Amino acid sequence: MTTLVQKNLMLRIMEMISREDAELLEALIDEKGADAPEVRAFLVEHIPNLDELLEEEVSKVKQDLVKATPAGREE
Repeated sequence: MTTLVQKNLMLRIMEMISREDAELLEALIDEKGADAPEVRAFLVEHIPNLDELLEEEVSKVKQDLVKATPAGREE
């Protein structure tokens, strides 16, 4: 589930930032790894509502998982 949230969040972030910033972010991830503190600092600097976006993506994935279960489809 964590990987799915990360992928969805990154897609949203890439749509929000400039092409140049996206290239910088990709290079930083390639060099340091996605979980590096430098990547988090870059994201916080460029996406002021990062925590809110993360919460939204977690909520979406949870909702999708509930819908995918037999009990979730009955509602």
